[in-house]
Amino acid sequence: MKSGRNGFDILFGKHSWEVLVDENARALFDEAMSTWTRFHATEIVRAYDFSQFRQLVDIGGNRGVLLTTLLNVNPGLKGVVFDRVEVAEEARLWIASAGLTDRCSFVVGDFFGSVPQSDGYVVKHVLHDWSDERALQVLRNVRASIEPNGRLLVIEGVLEKANHDDRAIRWLDMARFPIGDRERTEGEFRRLFSEAGFELATVLHTLIPDVCLIEGRPR
Repeated sequence: MKSGRNGFDILFGKHSWEVLVDENARALFDEAMSTWTRFHATEIVRAYDFSQFRQLVDIGGNRGVLLTTLLNVNPGLKGVVFDRVEVAEEARLWIASAGLTDRCSFVVGDFFGSVPQSDGYVVKHVLHDWSDERALQVLRNVRASIEPNGRLLVIEGVLEKANHDDRAIRWLDMARFPIGDRERTEGEFRRLFSEAGFELATVLHTLIPDVCLIEGRPR
């Protein structure tokens, strides 16, 4: 707590994400994320009009639970799940089971390297896993690929202000602290967006404290 470093790094000498090379740990993590996303998806669908996009890329989209939900609600939309090779097989099976192979694909990649070109991007519960420097790298990669009139949607919890007693989000921040996660204020997101070449256009709150849609437009 005092050092600002997460306990996992100190104890094991590596970032928590490196543990996911273990097949059992990865399977447990993927199932947990899919379960949470099914819960979150209903609020996300209600909060934003995704029909404006030609194609939506879900950065770090895991099995594709969120994206397939959005595609089912928006029949004119195409999608790309973009994530690591370890989840590729499960994601393709999930997409097929949803009957969306004609509109949705899985692309293997590293969001710290580059991302597919598109007019719409979703980055859900990814940035809070990383430092500002690493989060900025992800946002800059999206900025390099986004079409001129495109939109970026970061989905995270948003603290009201740095010292605000926002207990629901603070609890999540403390619960995640040992593995390196952090929550940010709107001002902190605005700064990251600006440094990456985006204008933070709006923040849409939902009934779930850690599900806010932060919309960015390329500058």
